[in-house]
Amino acid sequence: MEEVLKRYYKGETTLAEERELRSAWQRGELPGEPILGLRGPMEIPEGLNEKLQRYIRQKRQRKIRQLWITAGSIAAMAVLILSFRETFTTTPRPGIQLSDNLKKERFENALRVLGNALEDEKTPVQRVLYEDHNLIIAIE
Repeated sequence: MEEVLKRYYKGETTLAEERELRSAWQRGELPGEPILGLRGPMEIPEGLNEKLQRYIRQKRQRKIRQLWITAGSIAAMAVLILSFRETFTTTPRPGIQLSDNLKKERFENALRVLGNALEDEKTPVQRVLYEDHNLIIAIE
């Protein structure tokens, strides 16, 4: 039975042998010491502790780096969403709201002034300036 246990710990047993070991363990026929693999103090390979510590440290650093990358990505997406929202939303400007008729009148007045300026040919170079709140027309 001890030979089967040794091969079991090496991973060399068949499925039938593993079933036999399991049933023997359940019946209590296996000694406790060999099943635990403790035939004396086990020697820890040199440098194993340092390797484990280095691995744990690297894993922590990767986790922290991943958290920073995730937080930065979320912040960048928030900035993009807010900037697009501000860029493409139209909000009414504070101030005077003109009716459609008043807008039409002002546009017609601007066209009339422009037409009159183009018809007058007093000087070869002339400048016409029409200003109405946010509308400025200049001809040179």
